[in-house]
Amino acid sequence: MKIAIATTQFPSLSQTFVLNHIISLKKLGHEVNIFAFRRQTAGAIHEDVYAHDLLSDAKYFDVPKRRLKRCVKAISLLGKYHIRLIGKLMRCCRPFRLSLYDVLNRMFLLAPFMDKTYDIIHCHFGPVGQDLIFLKEAFPKTKFLVTFHGFDLRLAEKGRMDMYRELLSRADAVLTVSDNNIEQLSVLPGYLPQRVVKQFNGIDLEKFQHRKSKENLKPVIVTVARLVPEKDLFCALNIIRTLKESGVAFQYRIVGDGDLRTNLEAKVSALGLEEQVHFTGGLAEEGVIKELQGADIFLLTSRREAFGVALLEAQAMGVPVVVRNVDGVQEAFQNGKTGFLFSEDDLSGAVHYLQTLCENPELRKVMGERGEKFVRQYFHMDVLSRRLESFYCDRLTGA
Repeated sequence: MKIAIATTQFPSLSQTFVLNHIISLKKLGHEVNIFAFRRQTAGAIHEDVYAHDLLSDAKYFDVPKRRLKRCVKAISLLGKYHIRLIGKLMRCCRPFRLSLYDVLNRMFLLAPFMDKTYDIIHCHFGPVGQDLIFLKEAFPKTKFLVTFHGFDLRLAEKGRMDMYRELLSRADAVLTVSDNNIEQLSVLPGYLPQRVVKQFNGIDLEKFQHRKSKENLKPVIVTVARLVPEKDLFCALNIIRTLKESGVAFQYRIVGDGDLRTNLEAKVSALGLEEQVHFTGGLAEEGVIKELQGADIFLLTSRREAFGVALLEAQAMGVPVVVRNVDGVQEAFQNGKTGFLFSEDDLSGAVHYLQTLCENPELRKVMGERGEKFVRQYFHMDVLSRRLESFYCDRLTGA
């Protein structure tokens, strides 16, 4: 099949699930092109982007802001595609319903798809799907899918509840990563339950394997997260302070970067945690794997999670998890078996579970082994990729 994957940014350090989707389809023999609204301009890039030469498969939507540049680009595109582009535009621009500004926007988004006919256009994130749903008129034989991941649903919750009405009512299928997301989708205008499918994000178990390099003299607690408000690393630091005051010896490593790094570093100083806490900064997948190889416990204190892929990665590598009880995490681990769930405001509970694991290496080992089996059974990327391929064929293309 010829498949177009559309997303917000490519490459993106924090969107490993999009990268895995692309690579898994290519491994299955499909022709994949990537369409993105933004390029990554700074920071580390996953090695797989280069290993699979994905940048050569990527196209970027160029929507000029200034009037003169918009006119020049429009003339250039009409010169390149002639009557074909005009015909497609007439299909997806209802007369008198759109301004010239909106018509030109659609032209700029349509043009990158003109060089090839795709069997499937699969968008990641609701806003991307909403911006591109008009392509169904331009390419009526192409099936259109969208995957909601979490933040996109929160946009609707905080803004206009009907922002995805057209997308939800017209997409050939709506995929999402958890039951919690399905619940959030179900209250949105345009929701059609028969078109919604749960598709977990998978883990590449060839990479995320339990290969602990050495035993730590002090247990190492790790968090992998963007340093943004929803991950609530300030809560994590308060937990770590109390753990230190309880007399437990440990190290805490925060893997990730974001706008709150300076504030978090100041908090570490204010709490007197300089000896315990280390910030690694943003790391590519290879660096994250190395950090998890050296970890004994994984801590997640997010206020909101769509699903919790980082939990799966930690468990795949034999690391037990301690998780804040918020929507979206319950399907990603087994409470009491592969880790512990603490109530949202019960920080003392989190401290208790961390202390228990720090002081019981045998319990860490048992929970880690259960976590590996759990991820292998339910979240193996190869298995989930073949399931998605079957869905493409059986439900969408009729092949």
